[in-house]
Amino acid sequence: MALGDLWRILHGYVEPVSAADTLHLPGPLLDALQGMLNRVRGLGQVKLLVSLSPELMYFQYNQVAFKRLNALVKAVFPGHQDFPTPLAVIGMPYSQGAHFFSNIIISHELGHYAFEALGFERRLQPIFEQALGAQIASYMKERAELRKWCEALLLSWSMEIYCDLFVVSLVGPVFSLAFIELFTLLGMLKDDLPLEFSESHPCDACRLAEQKLFLVQSGWWSSIEPHNLEYLNLMKTVADLETSKYFANLTEKKLDAALVRAFLGVLPTLRVLREETFNGYDCAPDVFHAWKDDLFKLLGNGIVPSTIMKAGKPHHPPTVALLNGAGAFYLESIGGLMDKTGQKADDAEARGHMMDRVEGWVLKALEDCALLEMQPGLHS
Repeated sequence: MALGDLWRILHGYVEPVSAADTLHLPGPLLDALQGMLNRVRGLGQVKLLVSLSPELMYFQYNQVAFKRLNALVKAVFPGHQDFPTPLAVIGMPYSQGAHFFSNIIISHELGHYAFEALGFERRLQPIFEQALGAQIASYMKERAELRKWCEALLLSWSMEIYCDLFVVSLVGPVFSLAFIELFTLLGMLKDDLPLEFSESHPCDACRLAEQKLFLVQSGWWSSIEPHNLEYLNLMKTVADLETSKYFANLTEKKLDAALVRAFLGVLPTLRVLREETFNGYDCAPDVFHAWKDDLFKLLGNGIVPSTIMKAGKPHHPPTVALLNGAGAFYLESIGGLMDKTGQKADDAEARGHMMDRVEGWVLKALEDCALLEMQPGLHS
């Protein structure tokens, strides 16, 4: 390959990474997510690298492709050292900026890294074969190439569900709330769209149903439901849609319904993989319960919730409590905060400014808590 061709390939990576400076990235959130990721068994040494991207959605750089990139860099610069490993490289849209709430979606891409790093594709292969054999065995006998296409489809859908389960296990329901906000803004949770499987993603009703099932079984749902957030009501409505209403619009039209049925048979295995991944990981809702009132009080008075006094002693909220407490406040109490400051809650511009301020307080709290945890005796 000519040097010019190599440089054209590398250039696509250089500009986004060089632009991903601390003025554009939610650094404290990324540090917090890496800390939570490193508590997952088998991922304790993973480093997180985020680059800005012109793409609309977040994505994870495939590890095989990243190894090829490493080889290309060494070909152009023979003295170049290998990229550090293990390394999770995530692409983040330029438009998102240094925000806390919307960027929780990054956690989903960490799930893609975990799926690949923990070798789950290989584990799922016999499950795919069994599910497909039960639904479309006769078709696959007629066309050998059809098997690979069907297995690739089930793999894409399975990865998305696993990643959703990964992130709600990692950070709690704040991901589900951010997920619903994003897809509501994109107009993807209305009409028949929540029920339609594409060739890359399962339907949103299925995704939300699996998230809700975990939240209910883990105790998170009963902790967050009293807040009566609009997004939780929407989540319940969409998640409770009957699976018989799911449909697909695929290249192989005659297999649409059969492949959806086959995938529904894979879901129990994906739940098992989630359990295996998070065996020994504690992201309990009781932590949120213990801190939410104090977090709401401080944020409701415009105070960065880095330190909370309990029984006359300073304590610092755990990351999972801060993320979920702040997420609930962000969605539920911005209007009340505006009333306190003499602003009208229906003033869109003023509301946007207030939301930015709350996001800034949360990021500052994450940063403060991370620093305070480094000081012996200064955290609970």
